[in-house]
Amino acid sequence: NILRYCGTFLVVEFMRQGLPPQDACLETIRRIARLDPKGFDLSINFIALDKKGRFGAAGTGQGFEYSVTCPEFSKVIQSPGVTQQSVGPIGGNVPK
Repeated sequence: NILRYCGTFLVVEFMRQGLPPQDACLETIRRIARLDPKGFDLSINFIALDKKGRFGAAGTGQGFEYSVTCPEFSKVIQSPGVTQQSVGPIGGNVPK
């Protein structure tokens, strides 16, 4: 189901519009959850890196762990989770 929403395209488009990578991931998850009939029954996770080297990630529920390595540091980071309360009504794209 996730592929039908072109989520990675949305993440890149939100970054092109000026959102930092983490915010772009969060907004993409919110949009997919609002549209898909399965809403939060889907596991939706994104990691993004922009051309300035900024990174971010987000996932449904409690998020997930991901690793970042660069010349200055290497660490495991917990992504923020998107909850149903932060999205509002879900499943708006119900087929007839």
